[in-house]
Amino acid sequence: MKKLLSTRWLKSHNLILPADRKDELNASAQGEWELRIGNYIAEHLTREQIDEFEKFYDDSKKGKASDGDGIAWLERNYPDYQKVVWREARKLRREILAADDKVALINSWGQ
Repeated sequence: MKKLLSTRWLKSHNLILPADRKDELNASAQGEWELRIGNYIAEHLTREQIDEFEKFYDDSKKGKASDGDGIAWLERNYPDYQKVVWREARKLRREILAADDKVALINSWGQ
């Protein structure tokens, strides 16, 4: 999965993250993006599909599977996966651009 707050996107919107918090804020934004994608897709899967996907997640944490295996599973079992990924990216980016205090918003996602 690509980075939500890529250097290119930040530059194109004249956004500068504080250098001493850039990694932390990127991780917060990335985590929020992944959470929203997961929540949306989980609402549209059966319990059996969720259990099967969670096995990929658990196996990847144990080094028995890669993140790519889970993404391949999602693409097979939820054909609109990529559409969800980019729709959620657009939503989060719009939220960031609309916020008066962009850093505070991003920081709130990491809590």
